[in-house]
Amino acid sequence: MEKCSKHNALKISQALIDVPMKQYTDVPMAKLANEKEKLKTMEEIFYELQAQLKQSPAAISYLQSRNLNNEKIEVGYNPLVKPIIKDLKNCIIFPLRDKENKIVSFYGRSISNNTDQRHFYLKDRGGIYPNYPKAETEKLIITEAIIDAATLIINGELLIINGIKPSITACFGTNGLNDEIRNAIQELPNLNEIIFAFDNDEAGNKAVEKYTEELKEQLPTVKFSKLELPCKDVNETLQAHDENIFIHLLETRMLLSKVEAMDLFFSTEKATEKKEELESLQFSQSTKTLNCSNPEQLQYNTNELLITLLGGISLQNLDRLRVTIYMRRNPHINAAYSIRQNIDLYQDDLVEKFIRRSAEKLELSTSLISKAIAELTEELEQYRLLQIENKKVKTNKIKELTAIEKQAAINYLSKADLMQRTLDDLGKTGIVGEELNRLIMYLVMTSRKRETPINILSLGSSGIGKTHLQEKVSECIPEEDKHEITVMSENAFYYFGQEELKHKLLLIEDLDGAESVLYPLRELQSKKKLSKTVTLKDSKGNLKTITVMVEGPISVSGCTTRENVYEDNANRSFLIYIDESKEQDSKVMAYQRLLSAGMINKAEEKEQQEQFKNQQRILRSIKVRNPYAPMLCIPESILKPRRTNAHYLEFIEAITFYHQYQRPIKIDPYTGEKYIETSLEDIEWANKLMAEILIRKADELTGACRNFFEKIKDYLQKEKKESFYSKALRSHLRISSSTLNRYLIELCRNGYLKITGGNKYKTGFEYLVNDYEEYSKLKQGVTSILDDMLRQIKEKTKTNEYPSIPTVSHRQNGILKTNTVN
Repeated sequence: MEKCSKHNALKISQALIDVPMKQYTDVPMAKLANEKEKLKTMEEIFYELQAQLKQSPAAISYLQSRNLNNEKIEVGYNPLVKPIIKDLKNCIIFPLRDKENKIVSFYGRSISNNTDQRHFYLKDRGGIYPNYPKAETEKLIITEAIIDAATLIINGELLIINGIKPSITACFGTNGLNDEIRNAIQELPNLNEIIFAFDNDEAGNKAVEKYTEELKEQLPTVKFSKLELPCKDVNETLQAHDENIFIHLLETRMLLSKVEAMDLFFSTEKATEKKEELESLQFSQSTKTLNCSNPEQLQYNTNELLITLLGGISLQNLDRLRVTIYMRRNPHINAAYSIRQNIDLYQDDLVEKFIRRSAEKLELSTSLISKAIAELTEELEQYRLLQIENKKVKTNKIKELTAIEKQAAINYLSKADLMQRTLDDLGKTGIVGEELNRLIMYLVMTSRKRETPINILSLGSSGIGKTHLQEKVSECIPEEDKHEITVMSENAFYYFGQEELKHKLLLIEDLDGAESVLYPLRELQSKKKLSKTVTLKDSKGNLKTITVMVEGPISVSGCTTRENVYEDNANRSFLIYIDESKEQDSKVMAYQRLLSAGMINKAEEKEQQEQFKNQQRILRSIKVRNPYAPMLCIPESILKPRRTNAHYLEFIEAITFYHQYQRPIKIDPYTGEKYIETSLEDIEWANKLMAEILIRKADELTGACRNFFEKIKDYLQKEKKESFYSKALRSHLRISSSTLNRYLIELCRNGYLKITGGNKYKTGFEYLVNDYEEYSKLKQGVTSILDDMLRQIKEKTKTNEYPSIPTVSHRQNGILKTNTVN
């Protein structure tokens, strides 16, 4: 025997078996004057840690990613900056309690992705999580990790075994069933079962076997079982399945040992009866349960029969239960005593024939086989329903904001300079450049909550960052309010629930992927609903028609490189053009380099996104009225003025809607409708943001062609030339010949270029720009009209020429009558 400490002995054992151990970091804690002061300090420290958790979106986001609800468990957070406990920083904190239910230590789980060091404890660790089991405990669930125990605590209302709610205790890893936990277990006088919920891996299974053998000697009257987890651990199982999975796991738990020494509690005769009863029950649980470990070969065994379902069962068509049964006698010694049959278990006549045939071939009674088939059918029905439920896509649960989060969101939306602060803070979420585009897109996505949402299309050449901008801005929108789509089939929209898309944001990565649904998409944008009449057969075989209805409104955000191809969709949307300048290239590449160097704080970006999501969640639906609308007009140069004018007014209303916490709520005395009013500041911001969009709407060239034409002008002015050849221009701009020719043809067709010489084959044509000032005149015309319009409104407001803009409502037939609003 080597004389060494327990710690060194573990290290020597590890080296001998060459099995890596989980690394836990012991953190020193300052010695306090006395034990009472220490306990008091622990309680105070944890109170502060709980407060820090509520102020950290990153920590709450981590808990949500693990399906942990901080409202249902005791948990805190030790921040990365200014930590309360110096060496447990950036950790989710769980308290460990002593026998008197007082906090004596902490466990810290890092929320970073550092795989080497994730688990931290205080030095001289003591206490049990979540607490010492109560003295009246009859059944005890022991988990491998604290997070697994927290997962079960949150779903405690589902953990009922024969009307008994089990207690829960966490180990500190596979080697963490320490003496304190063992002693606590031994002090439970009513304990009759221990259920292990360790990880479903080699280390976890070995630990369960070891602890079962050790505890069985100390607790001879207690039976031992374990949960057969479909995933690695308890927490991952909850993430992959519905919470009802725990009901199924408890019902199908595996028995590890039978109860011995019953005569300690009963007389000899009663003990024998009780032992036989328990063994019968345990045997029943272990043999008459559907084994689903292999979905393609389901196993169902009884004392006399071994049944295998080859190929599993179909989850479709619940009106039938067709299976391929391979049945043989238990034990299976002679191959002659077996039968294979494909059968629908819902066909009584066929099942009865199968039972008689099986009884003859297996030389067993028909009643025994009939009972087994009946029980198997019930098990399969429950299994199928559970599988169907698990395959359902989990809908995004609406996050309930804490009082602190809600107040922080209200404070943000209530302070002055909301638009400028939003513009600046969007840059802190990982969006590089695109200052005006990102704010426009964010406001458009915010409009989804209104009765008339706005749609937006991002345009630009391939690989320039259209989808990236849409993705980053949409990360500031709550998950429950958006649907992301890559590809859609033709009838996909009609399979949504009637109100599933109502006031939702629809994100389309590329319109090419949604080309087959562009028509219903346009109808949903314009009419705010979709309907389709289809023919179905009823139960009697008669044909009848039903109408499938999908309601809007929705806000659509998409990306494309082909503006002309999707013109009908573009007419219903705001068009923004991604910045393709060299300055933007430099900004993006600089950010990429910093990201690669690990110099970007992704946690801060995530926290800023969470703040925007919380602000979106508290925006409520309210009517917006623009008293200045009669004085607003768009430039006459706009090519499609009707829709553009509607977009302009809707965008102003969206800005007002975003300012709802800064505007007084008014009530129409005739209709009782609540509303807020647009301010001049809203119009000023709308003009600033929409100037470029209106200029593009007034331009007969596409955005890509316009950018190309402006590059031609810059090229000629820098080179001090009056004309150019396509070969020289292509060499300078470094674009493909097909793209160059397409743009040149469009510019010549619209009279922006003219051919002055050259030929088609040898030198190519020589081109001349007709007017260098046409675009600057167009921009100046649009911006001057918007500026003059706003200036006139301000002047009339100052001179009280329009002291109050009357509101109107259609209360009766005829023209609109002016209302007097208090």
